[in-house]
Amino acid sequence: MRRITLFIVLYLAFPSLKGNAQSADLKPDSVSFFEMSLEQLLNVEVSVTSGKSLTQRESPGIVTIITDEEIRKSGASDLIEALRLVPGFDFGVDVEGVIGIAVRGNWAHEGKVLMLIDGHEINEELYSTLQFGHHYPLDLVKRIEVIRGPGSAMYGGSAEYSVINIITLNGGDLNGALISASYGQMSKTFAGRDIAIAVGKNWEHSHLSLSTWQGQGNRSEKLYTDQNDTVYSMKDQSGINTNQYRLDFSTGGLSLSSFVDLHTIHERDGYGITTPEPTTLEFMSYHFSGKYDLHAGPKTTITPGLAFKQQTPWRANDPTALPAPYNVESNKSTGYLMLKTDISNQLNLLAGVKHSIVQAEQQLPGKTFSNGNRNFYMQNSSLYAQVLYRHPWLNVACGMRYNMNNRFRSSFVPRVALTKATDKWHAKILYSKAFRAPSVENIDFSETIRPENTTVFEVETGYQIEEHSYLTANIFDINTSNVIVYYVNDAQGDAYKNEGQTGTRGFELVYKFKKKALFATVNYSFYTTGGKPVIASYQVPMYTDVLLGFPAHRVTATGGIPAGKKLTIAPTVSYQSKRFTCMVNDADQTRECIELHPSFYADLNFCFENVITSGMNISAGCFNIFDRAVWYLQPYDSNHTPLPGSSREFRIRVTYKFGNK
Repeated sequence: MRRITLFIVLYLAFPSLKGNAQSADLKPDSVSFFEMSLEQLLNVEVSVTSGKSLTQRESPGIVTIITDEEIRKSGASDLIEALRLVPGFDFGVDVEGVIGIAVRGNWAHEGKVLMLIDGHEINEELYSTLQFGHHYPLDLVKRIEVIRGPGSAMYGGSAEYSVINIITLNGGDLNGALISASYGQMSKTFAGRDIAIAVGKNWEHSHLSLSTWQGQGNRSEKLYTDQNDTVYSMKDQSGINTNQYRLDFSTGGLSLSSFVDLHTIHERDGYGITTPEPTTLEFMSYHFSGKYDLHAGPKTTITPGLAFKQQTPWRANDPTALPAPYNVESNKSTGYLMLKTDISNQLNLLAGVKHSIVQAEQQLPGKTFSNGNRNFYMQNSSLYAQVLYRHPWLNVACGMRYNMNNRFRSSFVPRVALTKATDKWHAKILYSKAFRAPSVENIDFSETIRPENTTVFEVETGYQIEEHSYLTANIFDINTSNVIVYYVNDAQGDAYKNEGQTGTRGFELVYKFKKKALFATVNYSFYTTGGKPVIASYQVPMYTDVLLGFPAHRVTATGGIPAGKKLTIAPTVSYQSKRFTCMVNDADQTRECIELHPSFYADLNFCFENVITSGMNISAGCFNIFDRAVWYLQPYDSNHTPLPGSSREFRIRVTYKFGNK
């Protein structure tokens, strides 16, 4: 029986902590991107790594910030396009038309990357996955903050490799209304057609906002060929529909928020064997939250909180659905109590407790979990704390989380960060433990499953070469043990187990140039297994230095060239080295490896601002100009051949913001 229970969630808001270069420190979005100097841009404050507002260069993590104006200028319409600008991020195919994420060469689809949208935890609870491609729109995004590294000490067991924090426009940002419409056309069918509407009102101590995004798209128009050489055209057989709704209200210390995400995929690629007819796969999510900050003095905030989300991911209700109909509803209720206090001007303490209950229920008649019951129940509790000490010579952040669960063993993850920033230079030394918590279906398929454990060591340094350019370099080393691996059990079918170790090491370079409206960013990322042990189903035969699915080398360059007061020309180019995917012959269990050659892609977008009337922006461009093949590879042995992506696309977007200033 469907139950939607409304809770008031109290999320913690942290006051600003000024950085070393105080004249250049900014609240996020307090100044237009194109009015910022390079120094101001590098000192925009973020809190995603520590819960405390620190500049990007001082924050205890490897952080990438993508602003709304950078998104608009580039013409990006989907989160895949935005995140491919982040070093070390890539995408591959899982099953049934679902695209998942990778971080620094490691497949991170199930429970290893946490996504937050305005504080709501987006990962579904059955497998802890995220689904990419015409799903998370950018029309109403204000800023994207990405931790390129573990976040378990701050966020728990779904943040093993990375955290993606998406902040959307609220009533204070709008104080009026915004409407955006876009259309993209491939050669044979449309790529996407979307509309976004948002209204908001800001008062002295309150704001209210309401928004919706309605989108339809096609994954591809190319031919898909499965392992049995069955071929079909993805044109009009790879549709993706998404409807999202948001409502936010705050007054004084109280904030209430709700988010509804209705996502549908039409696919025929299944588990690798083409289905006779398209199957409809549904991902339905309902999130409710709120916050109230209780100030116990000028330097102390106590925040109790509650949250609720209801989801029915991977739902295939059709009795003819392949490999089988599936309909499981999950409900997660969360409560927490958090303390934040400035013990002194240099010392800050963050501590709290969190408790959640996950319940799942089989919705199909006669269907049960492996224990014979129609219901699944799990409790999770955690204690966490962080001390942040700021000294003129060095900033030190020490944090930890202790996690307890009634279905699997406990986890303890500490982290230590040393950071230092001067006018032209910064450096970071970061050591973190992280874990991936088993999800509902991981546990159902294997009662003995244990958390996955990861240790990450990172070093970053950056230097302002001259007034308008800054170069940042970082190295990383990732070691993961007790890896939760999917496999097929002859007796029961789908199954999970803990198996051995894996990991990568490498480095990333980011060069930024900014001179008023002229800007450019060039990223280079490299990973290697570097002699580390590798899980067999992730290995590439004859190549011991790379993993299945993802290139060892990736270069991306994007920027904006002003051509008058109202026009910006924004090119984006990317290169990736060769990639590999493998399949196992069911008859003799031999592996066949496919090598894909290096690829080069280019986009060109034209952005016109304040045309016809003030507040109206028009963007038009060509994406994948040379119509190069886009392939999503399966990064583990499960016999899914490469899934085609979008071909050359011509795209236009019109956005109009009006109302009070």
